[in-house]
Amino acid sequence: MKTTLKLPPWLWASVVGIVLVTVSIALIYRLKPNYSVAPPSEGANLSNESKPVDSTLRTTSAEPLVAVETNSTPTLTYSIGTVEEACGIHEYPPYWDYLEDFEDSDHEELLMRAITSAECRDALDAHVGTMNPYLWGHPMVYVRQFAFVKIENPLTFDRVFTDPTGDFARVQFALSRSECLLENGTTTNFELKESCNADALLNYALLNRYCFHGEDSNRTYYNSDPTPEESKLMWKQDLEELWVRTKCKEFDSDLELTEARYPDLTKLLSSLADSDSLGLAMLNVERRRIAERPYPEILPSRFLIATLIDMAARLGDDAAALTFQWYGENGINLGRFKELELSPLWKTLRWKREPSQERLLKTFHFLPTVTNAEIKFDWEWLVRHLCEPPFPYDEQDPQTRYSFSDREYDSSEPKSCRAMINELYTFGGLSDSMLDLIERFERTAMELDLYH
Repeated sequence: MKTTLKLPPWLWASVVGIVLVTVSIALIYRLKPNYSVAPPSEGANLSNESKPVDSTLRTTSAEPLVAVETNSTPTLTYSIGTVEEACGIHEYPPYWDYLEDFEDSDHEELLMRAITSAECRDALDAHVGTMNPYLWGHPMVYVRQFAFVKIENPLTFDRVFTDPTGDFARVQFALSRSECLLENGTTTNFELKESCNADALLNYALLNRYCFHGEDSNRTYYNSDPTPEESKLMWKQDLEELWVRTKCKEFDSDLELTEARYPDLTKLLSSLADSDSLGLAMLNVERRRIAERPYPEILPSRFLIATLIDMAARLGDDAAALTFQWYGENGINLGRFKELELSPLWKTLRWKREPSQERLLKTFHFLPTVTNAEIKFDWEWLVRHLCEPPFPYDEQDPQTRYSFSDREYDSSEPKSCRAMINELYTFGGLSDSMLDLIERFERTAMELDLYH
């Protein structure tokens, strides 16, 4: 017999209510955000996906910045299009840990993956291409004239790498003309700069130095307690060196200056080398100690390169006339900036020291002599050089290592440039020309936010 269970209405309502509550709770739990998910790893792509930060900064800055999450404090920021951002350096592991845990091939592969990116390569083109090879990580004290003096055709990697084949042809043409040899390298004639292709002599010399004879940057190394920022600087230096090596592979090996390829040319350059140079004197001493190694008729490549650079300076190339290397070229004592190098005031000024009233006063006495010699100088560099206290490295260019003579400085709070210039005004005795220089110095310091 079929029976039907009848329940009171109030009981049916209670059952339906319980079911609805249960379903609601289940849905709420299901849709709840999962806060237990781990945050993005350091390897995550944080450069262009940081939309809120990026869009905010775009409205307030001409150069958008990217905020990068790192283990360091504070958070690092990089401008869009810089090597750090475009090559994703913030995603790389700590430099020293990586070198310890991985093979050299893994290290090279990581860098090659980065440089094959169009964004990274463009950033390196803009960064390294416009860099002066002499300021590429070298101890700044020996080449500060490159930062101080402004010239019409400045020396850059782009200049060296633009037309190596054409430069070599122009070098061969110049060395075939007796007037360009300058009486075996003992005289100067700046009027021959164009007809003797002085710029090509320098370009070809540096192409050989960096592409065929193993010259790298004088790197900055950190040996104790490196910071994340220093780690990223090491990666950046590796990318710079890879960029140079990659560019060099584009050029014909026949451009290498060797005795086997060019016996007549190397013999000529050997005869033109400065016999009084320190490098040749040391080579001569070394060869005399070893009986079976007489003084060579054809000099080693580093001396041939130096000879080309010195010839370029003697023939009037301004960039060559600013060169200097121990045991190498000595263009600054051969070209039109010779008076700068001979000036005792310049020898004092080029060293990085604590800001002082005495240094400022010497500078304002020195600058008129530079102007009278038709030497143009970089006011921004000058103001930073004099107003900023010395650091273990230059904050504007961390790759620029300091020299041993830059290490000694007073750790107390230095005087500001404004205070020192006020002292000069109080001291008095300033000529009208010096007052004009001081006024421009002050204006530049204010623009750089160094006048406070």
